[in-house]
Amino acid sequence: NSETLGMDKVYAVYSTRGAQLGGCLASTGSHSANIGIIIDGPSGRVNWVKVNGQASGSLYNCISRTMRAMQFPTIHGTRTRAEFDISL
Repeated sequence: NSETLGMDKVYAVYSTRGAQLGGCLASTGSHSANIGIIIDGPSGRVNWVKVNGQASGSLYNCISRTMRAMQFPTIHGTRTRAEFDISL
């Protein structure tokens, strides 16, 4: 099944953690970040994160920890890939 989560649903979840994501930016002296995630369909959990194309560093560690703690709606599909930008 190729069902994916709509971006509106993805946004509805991550926007509730906006303060935490903003805190990640502030604590590392960053003003913006491009975040790529893959959400596992059956579990609704983030299982892959990239920040500004990287998978390491202090900003990545903070954002990855925040994203992986989120619970997205579960779907009857394998995964949803999403990408978005955040800024202070």
